[in-house]
Amino acid sequence: MKRLKSLQNWTMGKPSAKDMAEAGFYCPNPDIPDTVRCFSCFIELDGWESTDKPWEEHKKRALSLNPPCRFIEIGKKESDFIVDDFLEIQKSVILRIFNEKCEKLTKTALSLHKKKKSTLKKDLQKKGMS
Repeated sequence: MKRLKSLQNWTMGKPSAKDMAEAGFYCPNPDIPDTVRCFSCFIELDGWESTDKPWEEHKKRALSLNPPCRFIEIGKKESDFIVDDFLEIQKSVILRIFNEKCEKLTKTALSLHKKKKSTLKKDLQKKGMS
């Protein structure tokens, strides 16, 4: 499992790297082994304590996302997944990436619109037309 391999620098005994991977987490940056990210909803969590239960911590935070974490919603071990479960998660990942890209593009477009509007206003003022 690639997620488990990414957690090879995990320094805690509890929760274990296996527990983290089973809860959908992988380590996105080996230089910061305490930070993990979900492969499905991309939520990042850190500051783990020995009493933390990765699945429960993930569930607490990821169901409030929009859209919620599909991996957590399915609520099964990956070994119990059927093809439809994998497809549902892939669909949610694609939708999440698409939404993030749209959000960034919208922000960029609004920023460019404001700059253009400001520049136009200044040009009109210089020409005494405002």
